[in-house]
Amino acid sequence: ERVFSTPGAVCMHARKMTAGSKVYAATHPIHVENITLMHNGSIPNWQSIFPNCGSDTIGIAKMLAEDGIQRIAETIDGAKTLVWLDASDNSLNFFKHSERPLYMYKTGSSYVYASEEWMVFKALDQYGLPRDGQVVFEDGYHYKYMVLEKEWAEPVKYKDPVPPATTSNYSKKKVDGMGVTEVAYPVTRQI
Repeated sequence: ERVFSTPGAVCMHARKMTAGSKVYAATHPIHVENITLMHNGSIPNWQSIFPNCGSDTIGIAKMLAEDGIQRIAETIDGAKTLVWLDASDNSLNFFKHSERPLYMYKTGSSYVYASEEWMVFKALDQYGLPRDGQVVFEDGYHYKYMVLEKEWAEPVKYKDPVPPATTSNYSKKKVDGMGVTEVAYPVTRQI
């Protein structure tokens, strides 16, 4: 209960690793300079984008610290719903990608978020906290909450990344219970 009545931000992250080395350095949250990052998703070609990083999340955290969210949002293709604390301006930041969910509910003066809605409900119900309203995150937007001021900045929309020139699609017939459908699959070629 003290967590929900104390000013500031508490971020927790539980996940199953899907990309990168299974080493402590790749355990979330990832700390790089002023950024503390949690990442739900995976970047398929992360080794070529972030060659000297142990995981896609470490690479994203480094890029966030150096360049901010715009470069990541507009150039890195792949699933990337991100939540990060930025110590340089005491903000809690959210970037929702279409391939990964993000749910948030307000309870009193606090917010609880998770990748699954039932997780938020479980946390609130565990402590008998009300659901005072849902915060809806739209895909491709950066949302910034100024923790000390307790104010939301105006959300910023970013354009989707343009697939790299080395990517093309091929189609394959897929048979399912509904008949035969044509499915496009991305293919990345080395140059």
